[in-house]
Amino acid sequence: MLYDYSKAYSPPAPVIDVVISNPLTGKEVTCKGIIDPGAQMTVIPKKILELLNPIEVVSRVNIQSFDGCISATNIYSINLCIAKIVIKGISVICYEENTALLGRDILNQFVITLDGKRGILEIKEDEK
Repeated sequence: MLYDYSKAYSPPAPVIDVVISNPLTGKEVTCKGIIDPGAQMTVIPKKILELLNPIEVVSRVNIQSFDGCISATNIYSINLCIAKIVIKGISVICYEENTALLGRDILNQFVITLDGKRGILEIKEDEK
């Protein structure tokens, strides 16, 4: 599937709609997700997590942010739907922003082409 980069960012960024759902209740919420190959794991907005409560906490971990700060945080289990493909039981952390960050834990399950020159993102399943 092809997506235009979002011009809401400067410079434009690869952003897609993501459906986040609670595996326990089936509740789901759609939000924007930025393709972030620099992120080790996926991060979802805290407000989305609150809308989906109760969410299962699967563990707790120390994380290091891009600026080197280390903090302890909960890891939650959710389902994600990206480009009409559902990925179940994804471990995520949350943060205070409004947009999800889609990290390598998700991105490595797809063939992704970032064509910044044309401002186009292509996502497809691996064709093994």
